[in-house]
Amino acid sequence: FAGVRENPTSRLIHRLQELQSSDPPSCCVEHTHLLVLETAAACVDEAIEEKFRPWVEEAQKQLEEEGDEETVLFLVHLGVHARASGFLLEQVACNEMTFSSPDMRGLLAVQQPICSNSPFQNELSCGANLQSLAEKLLQEGFPVEVSSDAGRFICNYIYYQSLSMCQNMDA
Repeated sequence: FAGVRENPTSRLIHRLQELQSSDPPSCCVEHTHLLVLETAAACVDEAIEEKFRPWVEEAQKQLEEEGDEETVLFLVHLGVHARASGFLLEQVACNEMTFSSPDMRGLLAVQQPICSNSPFQNELSCGANLQSLAEKLLQEGFPVEVSSDAGRFICNYIYYQSLSMCQNMDA
């Protein structure tokens, strides 16, 4: 897709699913939900409502029942940037769809809002300290940098939808 022969995200998720189903499960994936999405806005919308929102609600409820106020809930979205030389930790998502090519379900959006109830080009930011995370990953030898532009295709679309969902859920 988009000049990328094999999606490394798909490969990683499939490997993590194997680890998750191993006996015993690997510790790094015990409480993890893994999902590979079709590169389409409609697929993201379905996943937000049918998967992500219930997962977040379940995790919030469990943390409340345990009286855990220190555990942080993370939604991690992985995508592909054909010209990136390492990992990009996206700080900002923008309420704009401007697709340079149709998504996998044929949507070709040009200068349209992702969420109609938010101002066009409104920006939402990640609450995590991504600069600190990037520094730690660099110390571990991972090529990483913080980015403030997730583009305007599906990576930005899912990121904006997720940040919006979490904001509305007070997560």
